[in-house]
Amino acid sequence: MKKDGKGFSTKDVIMIVLCVLVLIVLILLLKQSGKNQKEEQAQLNQMQEEITKTGETGSSVSGKNSSYVVCNEVNQEGWLELYNAGKQEIHMQEAAIYVNGELVKTYKDEFSIPARSLVVLEAGVKLGQEENNVISLVNGEEKLFTMTFPKLAVQESYGRIGTGNDEMGYQTPTRGENNAQEALKTEDRLTFSVPGGFYTDTITLTMTDKPGVDIYYTTDGSTPTTASEKYTAPVKIANRSGSGYVYADIVNNGYKPSGIEMGTVVRAIAVDAQGNILEEKTESYFIGIANNSDLVDLPVISLSTDAANLFDYFQGIYVQGRNYEDALASGQDGLFQANYQMDWKREAHIEFFDGNKGKSYGGDIALSILRDYSMESPQKSFYVTGDGNGAWTGSELCDYFNDVSNVLEIQTNRRDNESKAREYLVNDLLEDTQVGTQQLTPCVLFINGEYWGGYMLRKPLDRVYFEDKYAIPEDNKVILAKDGIIENYDYLNEYDRLIQFITSNDMSLESNYEQLQLQMDVQSYLDYLCANMYIANIDYGMEESYAWKTSMTGQGEYEDGRWRWIIGKTNCSMNALMADGKATSTIDSFLMPTVREDRILRALIHNETFRKQLQETMHRMAEQIFTEENVTAELESISARIGKMAASSYGRFYAYPNTGFYQGQTERIQDFFQNRAEYMLYYVEHLEEIEDSWNAIEAPVQLQEPDEAQPQEALPQEEAPDAGQEQSQAESAENVEQSGESNGQ
Repeated sequence: MKKDGKGFSTKDVIMIVLCVLVLIVLILLLKQSGKNQKEEQAQLNQMQEEITKTGETGSSVSGKNSSYVVCNEVNQEGWLELYNAGKQEIHMQEAAIYVNGELVKTYKDEFSIPARSLVVLEAGVKLGQEENNVISLVNGEEKLFTMTFPKLAVQESYGRIGTGNDEMGYQTPTRGENNAQEALKTEDRLTFSVPGGFYTDTITLTMTDKPGVDIYYTTDGSTPTTASEKYTAPVKIANRSGSGYVYADIVNNGYKPSGIEMGTVVRAIAVDAQGNILEEKTESYFIGIANNSDLVDLPVISLSTDAANLFDYFQGIYVQGRNYEDALASGQDGLFQANYQMDWKREAHIEFFDGNKGKSYGGDIALSILRDYSMESPQKSFYVTGDGNGAWTGSELCDYFNDVSNVLEIQTNRRDNESKAREYLVNDLLEDTQVGTQQLTPCVLFINGEYWGGYMLRKPLDRVYFEDKYAIPEDNKVILAKDGIIENYDYLNEYDRLIQFITSNDMSLESNYEQLQLQMDVQSYLDYLCANMYIANIDYGMEESYAWKTSMTGQGEYEDGRWRWIIGKTNCSMNALMADGKATSTIDSFLMPTVREDRILRALIHNETFRKQLQETMHRMAEQIFTEENVTAELESISARIGKMAASSYGRFYAYPNTGFYQGQTERIQDFFQNRAEYMLYYVEHLEEIEDSWNAIEAPVQLQEPDEAQPQEALPQEEAPDAGQEQSQAESAENVEQSGESNGQ
C-alpha cells in the first residue's frame, strides 16, 4: 500500500489503533488486578482486626474469659495453678476440670480469680500419669483453656517460667507462687522452650539437649537433616501472614491470593557425635491470628511434610504430575492417571488445636488424597492413617480420629464449597428422626504453616459411633452396607436377602408387609427417602448412604436385627450451584433415575399402608423438620460459626468474595425452602403420576406371587457369626463390617 512522504498508510493507522486499544486494555486489567489485591489484603487485615480483646499474656485464645486465664502450673500430686492475666476479676460458675477426657472435678460453689493473680485448684486425682496428658478447664459452657503436658514424676510440676509467660518446662513445685527461672529443670532430651500453639506476640524459641548433641532445624515444614540450619542461638518467630507464601499458588490454576494467614512450623532433630539421630520434634506456631474472624472458635489442623511429598512433579500426591502427562502422551485420559489418583501415601506430621486454640494432639501419620469429588479441585480432601493409637484422650479430635478405625478424613465440602452449610443443616435438622446422621465439625487447615482453607471432619462409622449413638455393645457386631454393598464374606448376602424378600414377594399384601417390618425399620427408610427427596439431593442412591443392623438380637432398643439407614452426602442439594438445575425447589425428585431404580421403593409403593406412611412422613418433613423457621434459625447458627471461614476459604482458592458473599449463599438455601413444601406435598399426593412416569421410561417391576408359608425372617441370634470376626483396619473398623474404598469415596 502506498503512502505519501509525510503521512501514514491505512495499514499503519490500523496497527497504531490496535496497539493503543491493547495498551488501554492492559492498563485496565492492571488497575483491576491491583484493586482486587487491595481488597483481598483489606479482607486479611479486617480478619486480624476483628479480634476479641486479649490479655497481656502471650497465650491467645478465643472467648470472653479464655483469653485471660492460663494454666500456670500442673503438679503430679493433683493440683493446678491458674493465672488471670486480665485487668478484671473473673467469676467462675459451675467450673469443671477434665483430665484426658474424663470429668474429674466440679465446683458447685462460685469463686473468683482476681486480676493479675494466681489461684490453685485441686483436681482430685493424680496428674501426668500418661505419656501425653490433656487438661481442660470449663466455666459453665465456656472452655477456658486446653493444655497438653508430659508424664510427671512424683511431686513434679510442669508449667510456665515466670507468671503467664510463654516458656514452659519441668520444674520444682512453686504452688501459689511465681515460677522463677531457678525452678526450671534441665532435661537430657530435645526440648523446645515454648510449646506449639497460638500466641499474641512474637516469641523467642530456645532449643536445648544434653551436652555433646547438636540440633538441626527447619522452619518450612520440611524434614530436618544434618544439612539443615544448625541451632546456635534462639529463634524469633513472628506473624508471617501476608503475601510471602510459597505453596498457595501452585495448584490454583493461575489464581494468586494477595495475602493469607500463615504460621511457622519448626522441625528439629538431635544428633550425637557419631551422626545418629536421637530424636525429632515438630511444633507449629501461629502468631497474632488466633481470634481472626475466620478462625475464632474453630479447631485448627496443622499438617507438615516435605513439600515434594505434595507438589513434586514425580512424587507429589497433590498434583497431576508425570503420571498425568505420561497418560496424555500415550493417548489416554490423563485425569484418571494423575498423581493424586494413585492412592500414594506420604509421611507427615499432624497437630490439632481445639476450638479454644489449645493444642491437644500431635503425631506422625501417613497422608494420602481422599477419593471424592474434590480430587480435581484446587482444594482437595485428605485421608490420614494413624499409628494405631488415635488422638490423645481428651482432645476434641478423639471423636473423629480414634484407635478403632485409626483413620481421619479431612474433607472439603465437595460441591458446596461456597456455603459449606448444606450438610451441617441437614444433619442438625434430622437429628430427632429415625434416619441416622454422621457427626460433623468444621475446622481450618494449615499445610507447612500456610492457610489451606476450611474443611470438615466426619466421625467414622465404626464401633465407637454405634456405641455412642445407639448404645450397641461391643460384643454385638454391626453389619454395615455402603450403598447396598457388604464386603465381608461372612455377611456378604445379608442385605441381598432383604432385597430378595422385598422384590420376590407381593408387597401389596399386608401379611408380607408385616413380615418385612420384622426385617427393616420402615420408618428409618422413609425418613431417609423423604429427607433426600425434600432437599432435592441429586446424589440419592449413590451418596454413600449406609444401611446397618446388629448381627445378634439383644436387650437394647436398636439390637433387634432390623435394617436401619444413615443418610449420606447431601452437599449437592437445595438449589446448589453445582446441581445444574436439578435441585430446584420445584423439581420432582421422585423422577430421578436413582429413585426409579430403588428396588425397595418400587416394590413397597404398591402397598397402601406404605403409601400412607410415605405421605405422612413427607408432611412431617415439610411441617415439622424443614420448616422455614427451623431452616432460618439453623442457618443463622451455622453462619455465625463458619460464615467468615467459608468466605475466607473461597477467597483462598477461587476469588475474593464481596461483602455479601456468604449471605447470598444462605439466602439461596432459604429461597429453596420457601417454595419446596408446596411442590413436594403435591408430588407425594399424586404418586400415581410418578409411577406412570416410571413405567413410561422402563418396564415395571415384575413381582411374583408370594409363598406366604416361606416369608424371609430376621436372622436368628443363634445363627449369627461370631461377633469377634477379625476385620481390616482401614476398610472396616473393628466390630463394624462396611464397604467402600479404604480412603473413602
